Amino acid sequence: MREAGGLAPASTLLGMLQRGRGEGVLRLAHVSKDAATEAVGQLIEGDHAAWSWVGPRVGYLADVVDRVSLPLDRLKRAAVRSVGTGELSRASIDAHHLALRTLGVLAAHGNEPAHAWLLDQARSGPAWFHAVEALAAWELDGLGLKLGRHLLAQRTERELDLLISQVGYSEPWITWFEERPDLLAALEQRPMHAPQSRGSKTYPRVRTSLSTHDLMHQAEHRNRVKTAKVLVRRRTEKDRIAIVDSACDGNDDQRWVALQVLKSWRSPALWDLALELVHEDTERWLRSKAHDYLTALPGSMLLPHVHNWLAGPKELRLLAQRALELHATPEHLPVLRPALCEAIRTRDDMRGSFAAEALGTAGDPTALPDVLAFYEETTYGYGRKLAAEALMKLDPGAAATKAVAWLFDAEWTIVSLALDTVDPSEAHTREALQDLASRPFVEESLRERAASLITEFEASS
Repeated sequence: MREAGGLAPASTLLGMLQRGRGEGVLRLAHVSKDAATEAVGQLIEGDHAAWSWVGPRVGYLADVVDRVSLPLDRLKRAAVRSVGTGELSRASIDAHHLALRTLGVLAAHGNEPAHAWLLDQARSGPAWFHAVEALAAWELDGLGLKLGRHLLAQRTERELDLLISQVGYSEPWITWFEERPDLLAALEQRPMHAPQSRGSKTYPRVRTSLSTHDLMHQAEHRNRVKTAKVLVRRRTEKDRIAIVDSACDGNDDQRWVALQVLKSWRSPALWDLALELVHEDTERWLRSKAHDYLTALPGSMLLPHVHNWLAGPKELRLLAQRALELHATPEHLPVLRPALCEAIRTRDDMRGSFAAEALGTAGDPTALPDVLAFYEETTYGYGRKLAAEALMKLDPGAAATKAVAWLFDAEWTIVSLALDTVDPSEAHTREALQDLASRPFVEESLRERAASLITEFEASS
């Protein structure tokens, strides 16, 4: 049985895998081979929107595919199933992107059939778009200049425009193009979309000998960070007045500098101005700085306004949420627990993440069941990480029982948290650490930490 959007219940093996939870990896070893293979196959072939969390965490997907020895044909079908005749569209990219990137991970770790299939797709297959990206992402030698020129020669004008506009500005594409100057030169003949080589940027020099007043009035978008770094060291009352006056009477760049400086000082002098700037009609970069300034102030200033902000416009609600994440107390449980329950019911992962973190800050153990429910249900890796941290604050003992499963989570920050938590003196924990250390699809630094924990325990035994 699946819920709306193709998401299986959180208590099932498929549901755990769709959410990227380590419990799903552990359960693979305790079900029949056929059941494990079918669950991973359904994960690959199911509704991609249900597990779009995987994004950059394709290592998790490659790991479970490898663990059950899933036939590559199932990955290949998922990679091309929405492409049809080869007409490229944004929808088809979304549908097959993750499967192709997973094939790229497998190819990068020595799976020759996956590598060969990606090369065939890049040359002439209907899934060429992300096959090229998957090969370039892992710097596989098979995609060289000869193939690059072949790709350019074979693609239509529309396809080349889409390739360059969608992936030409991102890593590792810029690096790949820079290493192949003739391909870069060919693409640069298309001035509207050609990827730009990363040259050194020049910025106006900040003259530290100027007065605070003059420095503020020379602030502009290209030097505002450096200007703030100079001014943050000037802490006299005269300097503070000059900065505040410039913020109130000056332009947006001057306001940004002032907010950054007074944020470092945790000074409330710009409270009224910052509240005026925290609105949707303010430029986003300045609105974000005003938000950062306000949330850096002491909780005693923020918490009295939380209830009003929660009833206000979106930007004020976001401000209230951040204040609660940082400073919530048990008296806020009547607001936070219903918010988390509603977020779980409506699958609002962003709202649930805020509420889970705030409940951890509040520190009342009665909220444990709600946070645990969000941890199990969310498809948002970072939200699950916040829930895991909240569990550790609310009941370290209960959190410790989950730490072994966290070692295999799709979210590597959770794996890191687990490595700080697990007790290698327990045999089953050492087995899990050895498993983690041996998995090629896991970030190298995490594998090294797992191996180090085992070595340190053995040395001390």
